[in-house]
Amino acid sequence: MLGYLVLLRANRAIDASLELAADAVGDPSAELAANDLAFARGGELAAGIMRFHNALRELAGRRGIRNDVSRYEAIGMGLVEMASGAKGALLADYPENESSLRIEKFFSTLYLRYDERFVTSAPDLASMTRRLEWSGDSPALIDRDFGYEARAAAE
Repeated sequence: MLGYLVLLRANRAIDASLELAADAVGDPSAELAANDLAFARGGELAAGIMRFHNALRELAGRRGIRNDVSRYEAIGMGLVEMASGAKGALLADYPENESSLRIEKFFSTLYLRYDERFVTSAPDLASMTRRLEWSGDSPALIDRDFGYEARAAAE
């Protein structure tokens, strides 16, 4: 099982040059190279990011062990905000909602491929290969906000 999760800096041309000037450690006129930018001066997505997204999309979708060995079962991609005030936040609007590379789809796709390969197609091994679940009434899950939904057994 192979998953590939990619997070890139969402550097913007104008933001990058302003922050560099404000931080002024060295040359305040320094700018990021074109390949380090995710967004051009007008706010449009850089062509390199689009090409990278398209290349990753072609590498995703491996379904079985005999399927194309150069593919991954799941790939996720995200852009991380670099602007002051929101630094470190994941951009919600890229990749687009229809993209198979959305981070929200990454783990569910990886788990689905695992289940297809090791649980569904090998029922005799299910006791060893099934994913473990928490007991629904476990004290570890009471009044906890993990930022994600814990996998609890159906009651």
